[in-house]
Parts: sequence; structure tokens; C-alpha cells
Amino acid sequence: MVVIAVGAWWIYTNKTIVLPGYGNPSSSSSPTPSQVKSYKSSKKPTAPEPSSMSTDYTALIQQYSDKKVQFNEFCHGIPGQLVVKKGQQILLDNRSADTKTIRLDSQTYVLSGYGYKVVVVSTSNPLPYSLGIDCRSANGSTENGTAINIQANILH
Repeated sequence: MVVIAVGAWWIYTNKTIVLPGYGNPSSSSSPTPSQVKSYKSSKKPTAPEPSSMSTDYTALIQQYSDKKVQFNEFCHGIPGQLVVKKGQQILLDNRSADTKTIRLDSQTYVLSGYGYKVVVVSTSNPLPYSLGIDCRSANGSTENGTAINIQANILH
């Protein structure tokens, strides 16, 4: 058993094996530089560093600190109520691993696990208007679980 393990280790560390009676391997069996280059170029691109993604997310959370709705694993929106002007952006933030389908009136958004989306709050209804947010996921669903009170954006 030890001999087999040592032999396997030796074969793995010594890439070229010269077998008795077969001679040295020909140089044509070695990869050419172009083959090596094409192999290297077929590598998949690496994902961005997690620290840069978390920095972007942290900045977004700070930017929308008072204009965000975070959904937990049971589709409960936090906070339960939000007041915004018509045309303002808010952050929809999924704080669980499962995918959420969020509906604001006729607009539907799908948030992957721990995903988020910045959306513009709007309605064709007369203002002020209370917009209910529906959330559906594998772990639960809520209808009108969070309310967004939309106010008119009056310019002076």
C-alpha cells in the first residue's frame, strides 16, 4: 500500500516518464507556445473582489439610508412604511438567500439572494397615494406588507 502511494506521488511530481523499451517521448508531444497561450486565454475571468462589492453596497446603504426597504427571509419589509416624493428613487434590498419577487403596483422586480435594486417610485393615481408593496418568495409572501406614501413633488 505504501509502495503504491509513493509510486503515485513520484508519477505525479515527475511529469515525463521514460518507460523501458519505448524510448524518450518525442518533442512533438510537448505543447507548443501557441497551445499554452490558447489554454491560458480560455480561463474564465475572475469575479470582482468581495471587498469592492461590499464597499459599493455599504455606500449604497448610506446613500439610501432613509429611502430603502429591506426584505427578510419571510418577505417582511422593514420599515413597514416609507414616505417619498413622486419620482424619487428608493432601494429595494433582499437580506436573505432566497429570491424575492417584489411588486409595486404594476411594476415587478426580481431580487436574487442578497440582491438589491434602485427603483423610481411613481404612480398615475392622484396624490397623495399609498402604494402597497407585495413580496413573494419560497419562505413566505406578503401583500401590502410595506406601504410607500407618495407625495406630490411641488416645485416653488
